[in-house]
Amino acid sequence: MFKINHKSRFFYIQHLFGGLSLLAMLILGYSSVFAQGQAPYLNKGDGLPPFFASMEKHEVMVQVQLQAKDKAPVNAPEGIKVDFRILAQGQKVRDYKEKTDAQGRAFFLGIPSNPKVQGMISYELWIDYQGVRFPYNVKGIPKTEDKDALYDDFDPSKRLPENRLNIVVSPAISDISALALHHDLIELHPDEESLLVIHEMTLTNSSDQVVDLSHQPQGGLKLPAPEGAKAPELHQSHHDEVEVRGTALYFTGALLPHSTKKIKWYYTLPYRAERFEWAQSMPLPTTVGMIVAPQYKKPQHQSLIKLGLEAKDQQGEVKQVSTGPGRVFDALRQVPTLPAKTALKFSITGIPAAAQWKRQALYAAIAFVLLWVFWLGFANEGRSSSLSRSHLLIEQERLLKALARMEAALERGKMTKARYQKEREAITARLVTIYRALEHLDHQVSEAS
Repeated sequence: MFKINHKSRFFYIQHLFGGLSLLAMLILGYSSVFAQGQAPYLNKGDGLPPFFASMEKHEVMVQVQLQAKDKAPVNAPEGIKVDFRILAQGQKVRDYKEKTDAQGRAFFLGIPSNPKVQGMISYELWIDYQGVRFPYNVKGIPKTEDKDALYDDFDPSKRLPENRLNIVVSPAISDISALALHHDLIELHPDEESLLVIHEMTLTNSSDQVVDLSHQPQGGLKLPAPEGAKAPELHQSHHDEVEVRGTALYFTGALLPHSTKKIKWYYTLPYRAERFEWAQSMPLPTTVGMIVAPQYKKPQHQSLIKLGLEAKDQQGEVKQVSTGPGRVFDALRQVPTLPAKTALKFSITGIPAAAQWKRQALYAAIAFVLLWVFWLGFANEGRSSSLSRSHLLIEQERLLKALARMEAALERGKMTKARYQKEREAITARLVTIYRALEHLDHQVSEAS
């Protein structure tokens, strides 16, 4: 039977792992179809494979209560949405949706269990109330002692389910003063054109109240990536309460009292220089677990990329750590607690960025071409009509090559978009002049002939 942790009004989860989640999904999905043709809750075998024969379904009652501040809980009104989710190794299998009756009860009449694969199966529950989603993790598994009763039509006035969950919903607040953020781990991994960052964080609500973050100024609690980061993505296990906007995450859900929320996301730091200055400000008080940078050659690399870390502004210390033979890291630890809106700062060294002289040479070449174009286009505008067709074609070809080089520099991040647009407009204007001059020459030739 489902168990309730009496140390709190809310439930906590202990996910059980083992076996193949795909098999669990198949079994749970098949059972919902098979049960329609057999007994509604129990399979009696009849030649079924052992996994399917052991599948059971159970009745579950969720009693929802509302608790105002300093008042005793009262039963929820009719019509509140209650959702029950079945997961296999953390992956969604199926959702069951019901609403509360006049006594605040929601009845689920087909929640599955299976002793053969129960180690893979877990359960979640959430309630939508006043625009806030209140999630709960369910501990334990459903069990039914009186299985014969499951074959009868269910009538709550005559019989209630054996499996019962009592949920107390407290009014939500929007004050974030009781929240804190912990950087569990920041891992840096050199890629072809950028550093891949794997960033794990934990949001904590230490108060006795539910904190609703959907009413923050931007519709959620903003958790930005470090300055200069690109293309953030969430780990696939996250739910709807976390979303990516631009280069930041937004937590739009609610945090239950004395609860935590794990967040894992990825982003990149493009190679622009051999040194990157990390600056990341969070709206909450922040602590740091560990920041690591590898100093060993990985199989996919042709040569060693030895990243290093340097502490800044007395934010922690850097030491080398090892996780095995040939696996050495620079690790930044013991960072003091940072007040809200105070930037986490450190330096990353040894980045395999292109040498600065190459970038400067590229900019110089582009500038030389542009100066030559403007000199031809404006200083000699008065005698442009006397230019031969071959000269015009040569100038046209050089301008097109200059555009191509600029586009390549923009794609590699070696030219800003604003500068590219400005210089492209100048070259395009000169190309239009050349096209018109060529048309004029062609017209003169056709008239002469």
